[in-house]
Amino acid sequence: MSDIMQSIRFINREQTTIEVLYEREDGVVYPHIFEVDDPEFDELGMDIETIEADTRAYNRASFEEHKRFFDQRVAEAVLLETNASNSVAYILNSNDNTDAVFKAKISAMETDVIKSSDDRQLKQELRKAKTLIDVYSIALRF
Repeated sequence: MSDIMQSIRFINREQTTIEVLYEREDGVVYPHIFEVDDPEFDELGMDIETIEADTRAYNRASFEEHKRFFDQRVAEAVLLETNASNSVAYILNSNDNTDAVFKAKISAMETDVIKSSDDRQLKQELRKAKTLIDVYSIALRF
């Protein structure tokens, strides 16, 4: 029995590099990365539109995972600092607190969506954010 393709997606913005995840009989999943102009691409029998659709689905799922993770981290941080009824007040009152802003930046930069993003300008904006509200609004743009 041969390895089973689990997923396929573009891994760069130019859509020239593809990652295919295969699962072996023993359950181990491994990646295979190659360029679109590689002869192996033709052997896959996949059209670009299908790969684009799979890439969009992967990106949507990653964004949702990132959002859930980020929301959870924000909720945990807020709950540690204040009780739930004062969450909005905490964010507004701590909006320019350098420690709170720093912790929020670190939390955002650790998420998979931001970590794997190639958007240097947006990452730079996040690093330069001066308030909690700026950190959250920039992070949600990834």
